[in-house]
Amino acid sequence: MRILIADDHEILLLGLCQLMKTESDMDVIGTAKNGKEALEKTIELVPDIVIMDIHMPVMDGLTATRMIKETLPQVEVLIFTALDGPDDLRKILESGASGYLLKTYGDNDLFTAIRSVYARSPYLYPHAMKHMIRTTPPLTVPGPAAAPPSFTAAKSTLTPREQQVLFLIAKGHSNRDIAEVLSISVKTVEAFKSKIMNKLHLYTRPALVDYAEKAGYFLK
Repeated sequence: MRILIADDHEILLLGLCQLMKTESDMDVIGTAKNGKEALEKTIELVPDIVIMDIHMPVMDGLTATRMIKETLPQVEVLIFTALDGPDDLRKILESGASGYLLKTYGDNDLFTAIRSVYARSPYLYPHAMKHMIRTTPPLTVPGPAAAPPSFTAAKSTLTPREQQVLFLIAKGHSNRDIAEVLSISVKTVEAFKSKIMNKLHLYTRPALVDYAEKAGYFLK
């Protein structure tokens, strides 16, 4: 994985470069100290992944991310920031970034996030889900402009809580993870899952994931 790191804190930037050296499949090919430099170096070097801070001089990270995705859509951007809030999450998703991780998380979480976005699988740090489920239904996350009528009709039969559970199932979370995020018991999650399956006449997790993708639950 060819990686470019953009952060205006020199100590953190150097630390990340050293950290990447511990992983045999990761190679830092460039660094940047502001969004403008990140954009310019991304166009010049075409990395696989840009690890992007948000608050930087000259040009902020989200503006740089939008311009990178417009110019080189194949480049994945992982937002790596200390900002943590519903508005921050919304802006990050709207920028076109493929991942969002807080700087308070550990090395292994960072490596997981990098490998996830490299595999074209959107990554959100676990507790970001709590921000997403606080939105009023239908879930207002980026997705297809409109779901097919048949899916829209079926989707409307699910209660708001069932939609939240389905969304988390579609993102690959276990029953225990879902229980933690929604502050309910594992048995309650299993009960919601059973109700969802009966309403949709889909009785396997892959079938639910396929349905969720077509109905617009997945991040794009």
